[in-house]
Amino acid sequence: MYSRVIDDEVVTFDTSGGLLNASLVMIDHESTSYWSIMSGRAIWGRHRGRPLQVVPGADKTTYGDWRDRHPHTRVLSVDGNEHATLSQRYDRYFASPEGFRSMSSGDDRLVDKDLLYGLHEAGTSWAVPHTRIGGGAVVAIGEKRLFLWRRPGDSPFQGSAAWWLAAADTLQPQGKSWLLRRGADNYRFDVSNRAFPEALDLRPATGFDTYWYVWSLTNPDTRVIAR
Repeated sequence: MYSRVIDDEVVTFDTSGGLLNASLVMIDHESTSYWSIMSGRAIWGRHRGRPLQVVPGADKTTYGDWRDRHPHTRVLSVDGNEHATLSQRYDRYFASPEGFRSMSSGDDRLVDKDLLYGLHEAGTSWAVPHTRIGGGAVVAIGEKRLFLWRRPGDSPFQGSAAWWLAAADTLQPQGKSWLLRRGADNYRFDVSNRAFPEALDLRPATGFDTYWYVWSLTNPDTRVIAR
């Protein structure tokens, strides 16, 4: 999720109708600059090369999981329709090993349509394969440590949960739950609801989930966390 504030001005983003490396390109109405959601930077226009400010808050999930956590959710409708069935074209895309219009990354560190959690941190692009995350994992991102969690076998529609750990935190799996040790304090919790105890005050990461070919074509200098 990106902030709409640029140079102290609140801008209005819209879809441009274009794609860059099979990912959405936005346009802002105020400067008519074009922005890649995959890099978070303007690729053309007055703001070319400028990064957007990443803000936390987005939660990519399935409706079933969201409803379990928020049973009183109100669902917006369009002309009375609350759900749109995916066309066979999208079904074929998700099932196929090929990228959009047969696009390929050309980078064999991962398979083109391997799913991953990607993020930008301290000027570096990082990719953590979903195979590394299933069931929960702590990974080193430069000098920091990141806790990532998703259920093994989660669909592409389900985003990974990610939080930055404090320097002295120790996190270990305990059966179906996790134990976080911070100094003399121990916190045991079930992360399946995608939340830590409020007392821990952990900062969520601001990456997102996508395919390797999409991420790597836009971020060719990505560092890949080993499987």
